[in-house]
Amino acid sequence: MKVPKITLYQRGKCGVWWVRYSFNGERFHYSLGMVDERGARKELARIKYEIECSLHHPRKRMIFDNLLKEYLKWARNKEVSSYKRDLTSSKPLLAKFSRLRIDRMTQKLGEEYQSQRIDGKLRIDGVSRKPTVSKGTVNREIIMLKHMFKKAVQWGYLSETPFTNLELQKEPAPRTRYATADEWPRLLSACTAEMRNVVVFARFTGMREGEIFNLKWSDIDWQHESITITKCKNNTPRTIPLTKALCRQLRPRHRQARSIYVFPGKEGRRTTLRTAFNGACRRAGIENFRFHDLRHTFASDLVNKGIDLMTIMKLMGHKSIQSTMRYAHLQKKRLREAMEQTSEPPGDDGPNLAQTDDGN
Repeated sequence: MKVPKITLYQRGKCGVWWVRYSFNGERFHYSLGMVDERGARKELARIKYEIECSLHHPRKRMIFDNLLKEYLKWARNKEVSSYKRDLTSSKPLLAKFSRLRIDRMTQKLGEEYQSQRIDGKLRIDGVSRKPTVSKGTVNREIIMLKHMFKKAVQWGYLSETPFTNLELQKEPAPRTRYATADEWPRLLSACTAEMRNVVVFARFTGMREGEIFNLKWSDIDWQHESITITKCKNNTPRTIPLTKALCRQLRPRHRQARSIYVFPGKEGRRTTLRTAFNGACRRAGIENFRFHDLRHTFASDLVNKGIDLMTIMKLMGHKSIQSTMRYAHLQKKRLREAMEQTSEPPGDDGPNLAQTDDGN
């Protein structure tokens, strides 16, 4: 394809490089977002090469609202829970950045957004009733913002993202709650029959809620008594073995199944059990306990049985050992208990440690 005339020039006090050219009957005029001449000419060469090879997608002036629409359309292919989180995060982001041109957005705007969300100065109807939000919530929103602009670069709307160096807020240590020995039977007694099946399965597999409700009968290998989890939070499939007890629970359900899902809802795939689960906890008199805490209980059971942290990491599908290390304190407690069981007070003829010479 014939390359049109492309004008490269500097503009503004900082000397930012701009380009102007016509392509497929349209005129394009935009900033390259750089002051370095060498980099600008390299970008110019890239544009010419793309036009010559019919690969060029001209950068258009785009406002944040339209980029958000494109991003959410792309995000529909993500996990259901991840897509829903993006929908929630999009509301405060839109309140702050609506109608702004994405090529004029800066890191300073991102930092202002962080402080306004944490201080409660950017309240959004329908997102949260609380005047302020946690740093974790703001971090999820910033992660989405940074990924949006990374995709904008990949899609050709920007040459670089302004949020590369935008840092996340330091969050408090992650919450870790386990079901105690007396809470577990009370919880089961407060569950309906169907809910009890899900709760028991969650406790003794350590699977996340989304993984459980995505689970299909075809994911179960009955011969090897294992499950292959294909849709995971970190996009890394894993295989976990099933206990004999869980196999006895699942086999009769499989024979009578009318759905492709192991734990279906009324209309196909179930999305959540949280409302019913929270009600069961209230009836059982159990406070501050969430469905995800069944996963923590699974991990604590393994630690208390002496299973090493690397094995636990693989079973739980953690991407790094750092996530598993939250359970390390349980391992230390178990080691201390083991040492206490082996120690006995010395007899009359035994060594007196207080009087033993340090060199012996």
